[in-house]
Amino acid sequence: MSQVSSHSFNRALLERFSQAPFFLGTPFSDEDRAIMNSVAALVPTLSTLLGKHCEIVVHSLEDPEHSVIASANARLSLRNVGDPIQQEGLETVLEKIDKREAYFCRGKAGQRLKVGVSPVMNPHGRCIGSLSIALNLEAPFIDIVSQLFPEQVHAREEMRIWGTGPVRLEDIIAETCAEVDAKYGISGRNRAKRIIAALHEKGVFNHRNAVPLVSSYTGISTVTVYWHLRELKKEGERQQS
Repeated sequence: MSQVSSHSFNRALLERFSQAPFFLGTPFSDEDRAIMNSVAALVPTLSTLLGKHCEIVVHSLEDPEHSVIASANARLSLRNVGDPIQQEGLETVLEKIDKREAYFCRGKAGQRLKVGVSPVMNPHGRCIGSLSIALNLEAPFIDIVSQLFPEQVHAREEMRIWGTGPVRLEDIIAETCAEVDAKYGISGRNRAKRIIAALHEKGVFNHRNAVPLVSSYTGISTVTVYWHLRELKKEGERQQS
């Protein structure tokens, strides 16, 4: 559903881009609208797949004053359904018709972004809109990775630790990583070993789904996690013998 936009459209752009190979402000055929509706229908699925730190915006060039026909996670460009397309957006679409490579830029709040823009073409070779996907490169890595795994992996288990009452495993993992990085530095060769050892000492691995959860939050492969746990077990057995 369209909403009142806080953005405005410069109608002089209609003249400026009148010779561009796309339909700007020109009535679409039923076929053109069907194509754009199909692209817009992809947005919910892409949003679910890529997560909340990835913005997705679909522009239709039939009505440039209200060109955004679908959007998700619009925190980076602050574009919502019903908003107009701007000169920068038109220039990008024009450029990407021939050169469809991702590029880097800054969001409205200064975030570093990696952006991919795909022009939408009709069967006659004319551009009728665009699909834009922007990834926030400054989002917490743990937060990005956590969304790539099934919900059940991120078990909402709680454990009692340090006498403070119930604490989520996710919080303990994040705090432990921060403690290790602050003490040893994030580039240390033994970072994975130190993190696994610290989590093992806190009893994290006594809980269901702990290994895949730790792997997803830290970027340490499950194979490496299991290897360090075996080594810790062997070390404990040697100390007891």
